[in-house]
Amino acid sequence: MENMEKIILERQTSHRYNAGWSHLNESEFVGTARVLARKKHGRDYGESRAAFTLLLVSSKEEPETVIRSIHDTLRHSCRCEHDCCGHWQSHVSKVRHLRGCLYAVIEQQFINC
Repeated sequence: MENMEKIILERQTSHRYNAGWSHLNESEFVGTARVLARKKHGRDYGESRAAFTLLLVSSKEEPETVIRSIHDTLRHSCRCEHDCCGHWQSHVSKVRHLRGCLYAVIEQQFINC
């Protein structure tokens, strides 16, 4: 279990920049998460795909705050100034608090083409 991906969860407190530049927004630490399982469904080229992820979260915050931080942390897009660059982008379409520290996440991933 030592090889599990670790994610630092942060909730954005300012929303001046879009997803490609969201690291410039102000944020606060919420906790950490470990990826227990991840499965991608769909093609890797030319189409969108969904990624299903199971997270084990370590946080003292309420589930609503953790869910918001998962949305803010896992969303990403490219910074290219033109379309059709071919970079993967994603947004979190759903987060569900299963029980205790377990959260299920569905990400929609797509290529900028």
